[in-house]
Amino acid sequence: VYRNDDSIVSSISDAYSTFLIALIKGGEMDIARSIFDSFILSSSTTVPASTANNYQTTLIFDFDTQQVQPITRHFNVLIEGYRHLSDKEMTSTKANKATTPAMTTPITETMTMTTAQSKKNSATSSSTTTSIKGTAGASTSSTSTSTPTLNSSLHHATKLLQIMIDNNVQPDAYTITSLMGLQNNSNSITHLWKRSISEFQIHTSIPIYHSIITAYGRIHDPSSACFVFHLMLQKNIIALNTWNVLLSALAKSMRHKVDPELSTIHCLQSVAATVTATVTASATAASTTAASNHTDRIEEDIIMSHEDFTLPGKTSFIDIVDNKSPFEAAKAILDIMKKSNNDRNDNRNDDNNIDDNKLKHLILKPNAQSYCLIASILSHTNHADPQTAMELYNDAIESNIPADGRFLNAIIRSFGNDIDSAILKWKNILRPAVIAYENRERSKYSTHKQGKNLIAAYHGLMHVAGKAGRPDIALRLVYAMNKEGLQPTESSLNCFQTGARSSKVDKSNFLNNQYVNLLTIECTKYNSQDKRRMSEKRVRIII
Repeated sequence: VYRNDDSIVSSISDAYSTFLIALIKGGEMDIARSIFDSFILSSSTTVPASTANNYQTTLIFDFDTQQVQPITRHFNVLIEGYRHLSDKEMTSTKANKATTPAMTTPITETMTMTTAQSKKNSATSSSTTTSIKGTAGASTSSTSTSTPTLNSSLHHATKLLQIMIDNNVQPDAYTITSLMGLQNNSNSITHLWKRSISEFQIHTSIPIYHSIITAYGRIHDPSSACFVFHLMLQKNIIALNTWNVLLSALAKSMRHKVDPELSTIHCLQSVAATVTATVTASATAASTTAASNHTDRIEEDIIMSHEDFTLPGKTSFIDIVDNKSPFEAAKAILDIMKKSNNDRNDNRNDDNNIDDNKLKHLILKPNAQSYCLIASILSHTNHADPQTAMELYNDAIESNIPADGRFLNAIIRSFGNDIDSAILKWKNILRPAVIAYENRERSKYSTHKQGKNLIAAYHGLMHVAGKAGRPDIALRLVYAMNKEGLQPTESSLNCFQTGARSSKVDKSNFLNNQYVNLLTIECTKYNSQDKRRMSEKRVRIII
């Protein structure tokens, strides 16, 4: 027998949170939101014991009717769901673009769908009816809204934040980091950052700073990302992995073609730099009227010290990255990371360098992720070339960085459209290195997929072949993969097509198009177990 007490209410609330998480993981975001609105937000929401009789699994609690109040966790689960949904929509959009052949001609393969099946799919996708059972003997039926799209996810999450405020539910750090992942411009990121401090009074912790840096990078604002990193250095709250967070933001800022002038870093002119000016002014005004913990928190989180914080060598971080491209800034950051760790032991016992030693322990030693991110930045620049790529590769090898698949994929992509040089370096240097890494001794409990690193490296070559407009070489690479016991897939084809979209080669060339057709056939494996194609009828003709 359970009594009407706080533990019961807490258990029910946690059960709702778990249920919402399960629905969202299952791709049922609209149903999760409907349940939240109907059973948690509604002022008449109750959980009577008789409700359990409506379900196959009966859980009977002998307690009076309980009202479930919305808590921060409920909102966080939904906001995070919208963020993941936004990421999936973005990935799906990129995948749809990749599946469009870069060199279009009739392919020796005809794919059709019956008219009846097409009508069936259309009817299914037009509306979905969700039935949510409430009290015993009654049910609430409603037509669910369409799954939120990339543009609407931010709208839904913003409305949830307003509902939190209206219901006096306090947002926390997790709320802010999730919302940061949905912002679509620098001003909205900066506005949310200021609100989190001045309105929600949330301490800007390292995870929040990381989410801000990542958000600025995702919307192609490297200047603001670097300024936030500079602010963290000023406040001496930096973590070791913050260095890779910044490199990741710089890589994200280069993933789409942007104006080179806009991608040049100008920290003090960035949108993020306005935060210190506006919040400092408001804090000063508040301090003249009445001192408060709120004002102290603003000063603690935002206002920078008047004494400029310098890196080893008495150099400001802004001076290091300002007026540089993201790749040049990444190289400068790598030099700081390498130099500080090389000198760490030299001055360890030097009393005159105590401050420098403390700082050096806050500077990450470059690892595999660091080099992989810098190579990724290089691969998205207009200055990608074999010499720069191999210099970065040799630097990594000297630093004992393993030649794993992700790193080599980024290095090979950095060859730009020079497929001949990429093939030459692959045969003589890169392939032996990745094979040695692939065949290294592992634990008997290792779950490593055989050939994983080789496949990633081949995909880098496929990208360069596409960028060079050489489907003939891409086809030879597919045959080479087969020889090595690797299975070419649609991912291999997508890598070629991604590179081909930026190719300036004449796409009406008949011979090239024939190679593309053959490449498509080799990379598309027809499997009766492939559910994506169960409703389609195909005729495969190979001449």
